Amino acid sequence: MDTISRGSTGRRGRRSERRRSERRRSASRWVTAGVLAVLAAAAGWLALSGGTVWPLALVAALAVAAGVAGWAGWTLGVAAGVVVPLTAESSAVHVFPPLRLGLVIGDAVLLLAVAAAGLALLLPARRFRLPRRGAWLGLAVASPVPVALGVFFALLPTVRDGHALSWAMRNDAVWNLVTARFILTDDGLVPDLHPNPSPLTAVLLAAGMAPGRPGSDAPGLLQHDIAGMAGVLALSTIAAALLAGLVAARMVSPAHPVLRSLGAVLASALIASWLVAGFTFQLGFYNAMPTIACLLACWLAWLGSARRPAVAIAVLLVGATALLALWAFLALIPAALAAAAALRWLVVRGERRRVRIGWGGWIAVALAAVQLAAYVLLFSLPDLTREAGALSQGGTMAPVTPALLFVLLGIGLALAGATATRPAARSELLGVAAIAVAATAAYLYLGREVRPGAYGWGYYPAKLVWFSGILLLVVVLGLALDRVARVPLGVWSRVAAVAGTVVALVAVAASVLPKPPQPGALVPYLDIAGGTGVASGDDVLGTLFALPDPAAAKTMVVGYEDWRAEGFLNSWLLGASATDDRDPIREYAYSLNTTDREAVCDAVRAWGDGVVIRTRVADLARQLQAQCPAVRVTVVVGAIR
Repeated sequence: MDTISRGSTGRRGRRSERRRSERRRSASRWVTAGVLAVLAAAAGWLALSGGTVWPLALVAALAVAAGVAGWAGWTLGVAAGVVVPLTAESSAVHVFPPLRLGLVIGDAVLLLAVAAAGLALLLPARRFRLPRRGAWLGLAVASPVPVALGVFFALLPTVRDGHALSWAMRNDAVWNLVTARFILTDDGLVPDLHPNPSPLTAVLLAAGMAPGRPGSDAPGLLQHDIAGMAGVLALSTIAAALLAGLVAARMVSPAHPVLRSLGAVLASALIASWLVAGFTFQLGFYNAMPTIACLLACWLAWLGSARRPAVAIAVLLVGATALLALWAFLALIPAALAAAAALRWLVVRGERRRVRIGWGGWIAVALAAVQLAAYVLLFSLPDLTREAGALSQGGTMAPVTPALLFVLLGIGLALAGATATRPAARSELLGVAAIAVAATAAYLYLGREVRPGAYGWGYYPAKLVWFSGILLLVVVLGLALDRVARVPLGVWSRVAAVAGTVVALVAVAASVLPKPPQPGALVPYLDIAGGTGVASGDDVLGTLFALPDPAAAKTMVVGYEDWRAEGFLNSWLLGASATDDRDPIREYAYSLNTTDREAVCDAVRAWGDGVVIRTRVADLARQLQAQCPAVRVTVVVGAIR
């Protein structure tokens, strides 16, 4: 009798504990949903009132993350929170013009809808729980570098009279401004007017430029737009650094918090280094940080695929769509990861018994597959047909070599393969193999399209290597530190293994630098703070912003500053006046040498009537008349105020 009584008491106690746990989960679910709903309402009001849209974007991402986490855990939730809003934006921008919503209203309505969808997923998710202690610790160790970046960028507007902007104005930045302005003037993407095969970057920049934007003929328009672009670049750099830290923290065993913290800090620092952030700033690659964030989110989705394959596949397919709108050939990576997850579930013995997919999972996969197919058929294929010749063109690129990709692939496969004794390790091996297949296929295709002399071994293959190498550096770092953490080693042996990992990472990051190895060559922020190097154009921004907006007037400077400063000024004065990607003035924006008077005459001819040249050279008009008497141009001598 006593045994029966004790057994009954134990069962009642377990049932009581389960009920208390369910009540706690229910309370946390409703509280989370309520807080997110209030935040969405406040951020939506701010966006609809003409304020910044980024608080609403953050709330929408958190709502999606919480909604997916309620069904599949926070690893997949975070991944979905990154890729779902980006994919929704890349598709919706095609719909804004026919609906006459405008970008500001359209973005606000879209993000409110995304937040509502996330809450609709969250409310019925009975298994929802707030992140556990380990997840919060992972976030904490991933945050120091992003927080430091946030403080740095927040203080920049107080430096040099608000003209600390030239770090965000290099090379391709000019064309990024033009494409973002097309989005604003067209109230979305209209391919017949301004085709753009990778529109998501322009959409994000336009969203940053829209709040408080002056009229087209108002003074200060160019400075406002560039400041908005710089804000987007800063925010996306912070987000990518945070995601890199989260990926590394997720990959290293939580039983070794020191190594986990080291991995998170190093991964975040990698994104902030010259190899990633420095070349992004120097080359004006505004699509780089959103692309890297998407790639990292897709790897997070892969890490969650063993337990929730259907949700992971759906997130990966959505991530592929986002990458199609950012840098299309990288979409092969999440597509390959999704295929690997599907094949593992279908082929590996016991997987279907271990993980059963319910009707909700099948619906998620079907919806994700349909949206990807629709995007490819409606947008990507027409863009690829229209822009087919662009793949053979050259461009300025970081001096990377194919070794960055293939050496890291080899190291990743070796690390994962040599230790694939646990299910999680075998999953990492399969994931690295999927990346290897996708990256190699894309590399071979892009390499075949290269025309001789375009950029050594090709601009697009080089950029593919750079993007893929950044993802693999984070993955290999997580693999290496996790293996060091799990192998039984003595204290000094473990210290030596960790030191070797750190030295290898820094050596790879420092092997592709724009100048000799010095502290400023490892990170770009000393240059930005001092107004040198990548930020050396700050001292002439007062001149640029005092001139009429390039879209409203044809202005050129010749003999006004030294040749470097004039090259920077004219890259904006000429390049930002372009009316489409085939405008002949774009070539001169990149290459005009103002000390060559014949080149100046050629640029004026390409630009057409109405050109005004500002100069300090008293007889410049006579020089140009002698060089090209048939060219009509107005020369104004004197200071620009």
